[in-house]
Amino acid sequence: MKKPVRLFLALLLLVPLLPLTAAANSAEPPCFTILVVDPPQELELSVQLSDAGCERVLLHGHRKGWEGYYRFYYSYGLPREWEGKPSPDLTLQVSWPDGSFQLPLPGELLGARYNNILTLDLKGQSLTSGEPAWRGPLLVSLRVTLTLLIEGMVLYLMGYRQRKSWLIFLLVNLITQGGLNLMLNRADLLSSGVYWMLGYGLMELLIFGIEAIAYALLLREKGTGRAAAAAFTANAASLVLGGFLLSQLPI
Repeated sequence: MKKPVRLFLALLLLVPLLPLTAAANSAEPPCFTILVVDPPQELELSVQLSDAGCERVLLHGHRKGWEGYYRFYYSYGLPREWEGKPSPDLTLQVSWPDGSFQLPLPGELLGARYNNILTLDLKGQSLTSGEPAWRGPLLVSLRVTLTLLIEGMVLYLMGYRQRKSWLIFLLVNLITQGGLNLMLNRADLLSSGVYWMLGYGLMELLIFGIEAIAYALLLREKGTGRAAAAAFTANAASLVLGGFLLSQLPI
């Protein structure tokens, strides 16, 4: 038995010396995203490098709710000869059936951050860094309201009527939903559904436990078992229905 074992151990030690190539998946490559509020269906955005020999790069458009997102991946859009150059001259070309115009893109986009967000105003023909100031509060209010409606309906159907029960429900949900929305607000505008749904699912599982404990300790109207069941049922409904609605609305 000693010889086979020694042979196996010797082969095992030689494994790191083998010339193997490994491929692995990773996060999305660096890019910038152009946000357009209520874009026309035929809107087309493209990026042109100053080098006359470079073809313009058509941006892939994606729409969620009333917002359109157009993304430019640096590694896909820039030719090899531009690699390592931090500030090439970029021009954004905007066209749709009712008009067209061009805007310069700041070259610092390529080195500022991993992901950059710009907002395009079609009427004013302007491009600004970041997102509109009203966007964050609007989306947070929308998500919290939908969650309260879904979970509040479950709580009502399970027989909770006392004012104290509803005050506890509101307080607990404002705390848990605050944490969830903090996570969602940090999400990338157009990240893969797998990425943000994974984060959303993990946060919801954490909320399941927090609300089940909080309801069991604080909701006295129907007993501990009913309170824990209410937390589980309400969060299950919020996870399924809320997750579907979130997939259709801006993040």
